[in-house]
Amino acid sequence: DECIQVYNNILSINTDDADVMIQLGAIHYELKNYIKSINYYNNSIECNGGSKEIFYNLALSYVENRDFLQALIAFKRASSFDPEDELIQFQIGITLTELELFNKALPYFLKYNINDPDSIFMVGLCYVKINEYEKALEYFDLYLKFKEPNQELNYYKGLCLFAKEDFKSAAKLFKKLIKDDENNSDAIYKLGICYVELNKMREAKKILNNLYYLDMDL
Repeated sequence: DECIQVYNNILSINTDDADVMIQLGAIHYELKNYIKSINYYNNSIECNGGSKEIFYNLALSYVENRDFLQALIAFKRASSFDPEDELIQFQIGITLTELELFNKALPYFLKYNINDPDSIFMVGLCYVKINEYEKALEYFDLYLKFKEPNQELNYYKGLCLFAKEDFKSAAKLFKKLIKDDENNSDAIYKLGICYVELNKMREAKKILNNLYYLDMDL
């Protein structure tokens, strides 16, 4: 608070001090005052133009404020200063996925970050979202060369196998998910359907009954 007061006093004397605005933008970001952070960054840009770092930090504030369209605009402005910056390209891809523009997100992960496991996972996720399950599985398998499987990976890989009607393999992954989280309603439901498709009606009834007892919606 004292630091903010000092900077505000400086601004009261020099209302066009862009450097002070940037500092206030950063402080309010750390304090999770994202609207104030956005306002200070935008004011600094109006006063003194922008830079890669300022537009990038502005974009992060928009992301935290769940304004993904404005975040995308700011990330692209940041990218205009350095088109080969892989972190910015990754963030553009992530922001496009938040906007559910998965086809548009793919090139940002494929072109700039293909050796990064997080980007590899996002490629797989994008392919899931556009129903290209075989390609998604290829990238999920590639991800496993870099990192151990996790719940999110197992879930989406299970969805791919389910969509391909490989119910036996999908069931194994959904069982792992339920073992880690017995309240995972999506995994319980999908496992139950796998058992139905595998003609394991007793197992299907047992697992689907869990949804009722957990008071979950199908």
